[in-house]
Amino acid sequence: MASSTPTNDPGSTISQSTLPESVRAGAFWLAVLLPFCSIAVLAGGVDTISRSVLFVGLVVGNVVALVLGHGYRR
Repeated sequence: MASSTPTNDPGSTISQSTLPESVRAGAFWLAVLLPFCSIAVLAGGVDTISRSVLFVGLVVGNVVALVLGHGYRR
């Protein structure tokens, strides 16, 4: 049975419909810049617990920024 609401409609996601454009723009650019921070942490080594937590936090933050900034300037 076909659903009356399309599941791939870009306007149906939270990030597309309820976030202001400035939040999407900030999340987009954060998603662009965070990998460079992750590379810097990896270059310094993740030999301690705090650096490991920092690296995981950067990766999680990058994923969140990717999801929120996905619809920027589509």
